[in-house]
Amino acid sequence: MLLLSGCPKFFKDKDNDMLDYKLVPGGSEFGSGGTLCICRGLYKGNSIPGKYHEARKSCHFTWEGFEHSELRNFQVLRLSKSSNAKLQWEASSSSVPEKVVENGKTSEGEPLYVIRGSVSIPGPPEQTVWIPGRYQPSVGPYTGYGLKEIRCEENKWEFLTCI
Repeated sequence: MLLLSGCPKFFKDKDNDMLDYKLVPGGSEFGSGGTLCICRGLYKGNSIPGKYHEARKSCHFTWEGFEHSELRNFQVLRLSKSSNAKLQWEASSSSVPEKVVENGKTSEGEPLYVIRGSVSIPGPPEQTVWIPGRYQPSVGPYTGYGLKEIRCEENKWEFLTCI
């Protein structure tokens, strides 16, 4: 992983130092279409990427087959308003891109990376949205919806990169 000086940083949701930073969007909610941003929560010694609901002030991430909610012990990903770094979503592949945004680690030290997965919910009307999640090299890409952990389908997820 290559970390450039202008790339996003994590802040606690109520951190006063984040005033010069903006949230990093990663997808949208079903139904409302509200923006989902990137966060990471702590769970059983793991620092896990997930989705941040700004209106609810909560971070949701998946682990061990379930979606978990964190209201206090989490951080949100923010990019400096003056940064010239560019964030982009890069199509999934068999290897982790060089400039991927690392978001967390397992309790054993395995890196976890920011992704977003395309998730469809049957209708009517059928809806497909991008939902932030994690890529863990040993097990693959996951996101969550409806309190469940969802394995992202091949070619239906992307890495967040910073250039």
